[in-house]
This record gives sequence, C-alpha cells and structure tokens, in this order.
Amino acid sequence: AAVPRQRQCGAGAGYVLVRSHKLLAGAPGREATMLLLTHGEARLEGLHLKLRVSPVQGIPGELELIATGDDTLALPEDLLAVLGWHWARLIKGSAGWNTRVRLRGGGTDRSRDAETKLDRAVLHLAQTLAEPPARFHDKQVAARWRVVLRRAMPLLGAVAMTAGAAGVAKLDLAQESIFRMLIFHSPPIVLIAFFCMNELPRVEIPPWPRRPQAASWRVPRTNPAP
Repeated sequence: AAVPRQRQCGAGAGYVLVRSHKLLAGAPGREATMLLLTHGEARLEGLHLKLRVSPVQGIPGELELIATGDDTLALPEDLLAVLGWHWARLIKGSAGWNTRVRLRGGGTDRSRDAETKLDRAVLHLAQTLAEPPARFHDKQVAARWRVVLRRAMPLLGAVAMTAGAAGVAKLDLAQESIFRMLIFHSPPIVLIAFFCMNELPRVEIPPWPRRPQAASWRVPRTNPAP
C-alpha cells in the first residue's frame, strides 16, 4: 500500500504494463527499505511481453515475447537489439521469442535500470507494431547495421587472430619483449571479452538488414490452436 500505484502500473498508446516488486530491509546507513523489481508484464496489440529479473547481480534480465490472438507475428531478430549494446537478438522458440537485456549496478540501481529498460522496450514495441514493418527499417536502418557489426565481432575476432598468428612467425621479437607477452596471452583475453557480451558469441555471417515488403506484422498461424 505504501508503493505508489503509478510505480506498479502504467498504460500508453497501444499497451498496458504492470510491475511486481519485493520489499527488502536496507543495509545500515542506506535506505530503510529497498523496492526491487522481480518481473514485469505488458499487453500490446497482438503481443504479450514478460520480463524476469534475477536477484543475482550480473545476470541479465530474461525477456519473453508471445504472440496473442488468431495470428502470429513475423518479428525480425534485431527488433529489440536496435535499442543498444545491452540488448540481444530475438531467438524464436516454440512458444514465442526469447532474448536478454543486460542490467547495470546492483540493488535499487539495478531495479531502476530494469524498470527503465522495461518501459523503453514496451514503448518501442508499441510504436513499432503500430506501423508497417517497412517503417521499422526506415527509422532504424543505422541501428540495424550497428547490430550487424556487433554480431560480426566474433567472426572478425577469429579472422584477426588467424591473420595475427600467421604474422607472428615473421616478427623478430626478443624473448623479453612486451609484445611477445601480449601476443601469447591474446587468446584468453579475447575469449574473456567474448563471454562479456550479452549473449554467447557465435561465429557467423550475420544477416543483412532488408526492408520488409509485407504490409503488416501479422501472419496466419501454420498450426492454429483448436
């Protein structure tokens, strides 16, 4: 009852949103009570979005998107990834789509970041799904190419390491050279950098963003529910 209603619920053009929190006693010298987001849900036109927030710091938030109604949706993998570095691609599953979002900080800072990102995702989806698919490409074309570059980083890293390994043999470096040390330790450094990414690295040629030709995001279900 002490939590303002607007902190728990929200609504806008094309969506309604609810948030669930837990209350924890604060540490000495800090807030008396901490309000931490545990999960949030949003209903949009033809889509149900769920966010689950792990209590463990450093674990990304888990997002699930489920199509509702008689039709399903043809969603591009970079639908949320265009929002920035903290957002991963959509992965199609049997029930819908799953993705991750990196959350910063810990405690109440992490909770506020989760709420901010949830609000941003819902607003982005509501605006995007209210327009034709081609409009998404036109508005986000630069961001879509940045997503391609991010997804290509493992491949580019593998190519750079292969080329570097071929060139090391031609270098006349002293045994005590710092460059020799850096070259020797470069594989584990690159491996650590890859696993710091928001999703497990995949050595792939990412698909190029194309302008959709469909007039709507909706497509008939191949196996409609009885």
